[in-house]
Amino acid sequence: MEYVVVGVSSRAKTINRLAPRPDGKFVVIHPDVPSKERHHAKNYTWANNTDEAVNFIRDGYHARMVNVENEQAEDVIINENIKIWEFP
Repeated sequence: MEYVVVGVSSRAKTINRLAPRPDGKFVVIHPDVPSKERHHAKNYTWANNTDEAVNFIRDGYHARMVNVENEQAEDVIINENIKIWEFP
């Protein structure tokens, strides 16, 4: 299965996409982690591939995503602001 996963930042209203870190893994954050703690690596859960990341997101996790405009700025996008499209 192939996926397109995008999200909108609550503060900046920028469009972001799910992208792996340089090691190929994805960062997702449990929804119980307070917003001020979401940016700390100690609170990350690592997904090994896109399928795993999508499953975490469907389970309510937030995702660390990359801004589509500049490819540099990362932000944690809350689950409610993430949309997943599936392509067989």
